[in-house]
Amino acid sequence: ENFPTKAVVNLPNATKTSYAFADWNVESIPIVEEITVNAPKSENMSGMFMSNKSVKKVVLKGLDSCKYMSTLFQNATVLEEADLKFSTKNVVDFQGAFFNCYKLKTITDVLDFSSATRVAAFGYCNELEEVRFATNSLSLSISLAQSSKLSANSIQSIIDGLKTLEEGATAQTLTLNKNIALTDEQKATIEEKGWTLAQ
Repeated sequence: ENFPTKAVVNLPNATKTSYAFADWNVESIPIVEEITVNAPKSENMSGMFMSNKSVKKVVLKGLDSCKYMSTLFQNATVLEEADLKFSTKNVVDFQGAFFNCYKLKTITDVLDFSSATRVAAFGYCNELEEVRFATNSLSLSISLAQSSKLSANSIQSIIDGLKTLEEGATAQTLTLNKNIALTDEQKATIEEKGWTLAQ
């Protein structure tokens, strides 16, 4: 009952932080406004906050060596902001990273999908407004079909993030919510990069 509303957790030697904060609920851990986790040696944070129903904001630091963040926040249904203060360029697995985070509004800092082999990360992110991608880092089909509130800057960042597909490459699709309005120029850019737009 004395759990702080803000907390900093340092895990300097942990090589694996998967499920470290999973399955918290308000019956055991009261609502926490913000948790900062520093884990510079962790290569696997799969499920780290999976089904966490107590934390509104998570700040992750020092995870540049991380390769796996599948189900990182899956079903974290009170999460409103994920502040990723590290490079995701080495991450190969994003599967379900933000799945069913239906209160998540902001993913801070840039997501780099350059090494990703699994990218289905954003299902049922209904309230997502802000997300940024590294330029030309998306090479596999990606869907934000339930994210109807994306800002104009987020939409442009997604389009800028699409890698131009080489001739003869496997077809890839960008799926956006049907209520997202794109300019003719944006639609043309998607087509020029060899992608299919689905809404």
